[in-house]
Amino acid sequence: MTFVKDSSCVVFETNQTAVPEDNLDGDMAAIFILKGENMTIETVFRTILRGLERESPTILTGLGITGIATTAIMAVRATPKALYLLEKEGEERYRNESKREPITKIDTIKITWKCYLPATLVGVATAACFIGAHSINLRRNAALASLYSITEASLKSYQEKVIEVIGKNKEEKIHDAIVQDKLIQNPVSKNEVIITGKGETLFYDSWSGRYFKSDMEKVRKAQNDLNHDLLGGDMFLSLNSLYEELGLERVDAGSEIGWTFDYGMLEIKFNSKITDTGVPCIVMEYSIHPKQF
Repeated sequence: MTFVKDSSCVVFETNQTAVPEDNLDGDMAAIFILKGENMTIETVFRTILRGLERESPTILTGLGITGIATTAIMAVRATPKALYLLEKEGEERYRNESKREPITKIDTIKITWKCYLPATLVGVATAACFIGAHSINLRRNAALASLYSITEASLKSYQEKVIEVIGKNKEEKIHDAIVQDKLIQNPVSKNEVIITGKGETLFYDSWSGRYFKSDMEKVRKAQNDLNHDLLGGDMFLSLNSLYEELGLERVDAGSEIGWTFDYGMLEIKFNSKITDTGVPCIVMEYSIHPKQF
């Protein structure tokens, strides 16, 4: 490691992570050149800005929550002053016979609005924080949805090309091996088997990674009934709707993802495998993956 030292800074040049010497003077700045990257004040500033931008929804939400409490406190503190002004106005009207009129709501606003102006401004800023956080989340979700669509299209093209190059039979053998790997990585011996009361055949849901007991005909019936509702006018079929029909508990985000008539209907694929305990198991997959809408 080499370094150059002058009256203002120390520059280290190294391919390893550098640490400032303990005996450097307190008024000296250390600028590290780590693997060829200049860690200047500008670089640090940009890094901080990127971090703030990444966490901006959380920061804005936190500011909004703080703003709610601040608005309430400021409004409470402004109330005694507003009451004093109203009382003073009432006394002046009582002393002046020509102005002996009751204080109306409009009069109240004209007399006390300056008292509540700071609280009102904080309240507006609070609303802006919540709106900003929501707007950022909407933009990010739209970007994720767009990325998901692109990824899904690329995956579909890849799968079609694989079948075209190596043939349908070999592609199915590869897929079967992948399904078997899922059971090996998530063995039934280390998982709870959910008893639904709808059959004794062991199933594995590849999406949620849950084992449960049911019956093939009842699973097919659940699929047909849900697709019938979708054709009958339902705009959206959620993943949780399927789980409820199968007697399983709902999952996080299961109400936000699913199928539509335009995107594709529910089509369950069944693959018979053997678990690590030697028990036959039917693996449930989806020809069209549930999508967020």
